[in-house]
Amino acid sequence: RTLAPAPLLQPGEVGRVALLPLENATGQAAFAWVEVRLTQMVADTLDQTPRVAVLRADDVKKTVAALGIKTGDELGPATLKRLARSLGANWLVATRVELDEDGFRLRYTLYDLAGARGSRTLSGPDLTLLGNTLSAQLSRRLDPQALRADLKDQFSADPVLNQLYAMGLDRGAKGGGAQAVKYFEVCLDRDPAFLRARHQLAVNRYRLGEWEPAITIAREVATSAREAGDERLVADALYLQAGILASRGEYTQAETMFAEVLP
Repeated sequence: RTLAPAPLLQPGEVGRVALLPLENATGQAAFAWVEVRLTQMVADTLDQTPRVAVLRADDVKKTVAALGIKTGDELGPATLKRLARSLGANWLVATRVELDEDGFRLRYTLYDLAGARGSRTLSGPDLTLLGNTLSAQLSRRLDPQALRADLKDQFSADPVLNQLYAMGLDRGAKGGGAQAVKYFEVCLDRDPAFLRARHQLAVNRYRLGEWEPAITIAREVATSAREAGDERLVADALYLQAGILASRGEYTQAETMFAEVLP
């Protein structure tokens, strides 16, 4: 019988985890999307672990940049404490993606405020599957009694669609809303239950000025996410609706909805 590892989280402790942007050490710009987009997918999956609260990847990236820390920089004691204090996190994860004979190699190190608590290396042909393994290992290490975090529960069971989703996020973030829409439409054509792809379809239609279809889709996502118990996605869908209402000049309704979402 294999004994479960001792939990890193103490009884009653809530781990505030910051996943630093994945370092793209493949030498290929085609994999630049992993830095924030795959990081966010891992964060959304790990965030489902009870007693674990994961900071949003975009917020972490902005804080890292504001502190002048570059992706891949060594996290010495002073840098670690400064970063943790600025983020309000008590656990940090630094990850590097490289190419190897199996396809990809993902190296990660888990830190607490005292320093590194261990490093591991994962290998495989698919980046999103490696991201799923990373989520599961972090979840198990922080709280072995928790149900295993699984990326397919938050995204799609098809790893190809998860990669298309991440690439769509990257296109949308770089101003390619029309291109991003195509990625998400492919995802939904093959997996209509892929709620996060549906939400991002709404986000990018909003960016393109297609407000009516965007708010209709966002309402559908909020309803389905609430039924699925996905509170983070419910909040994201409501926040998007509030933004669309504000853009249309419906400020009273927008303020009411913002108040429902914002702490």
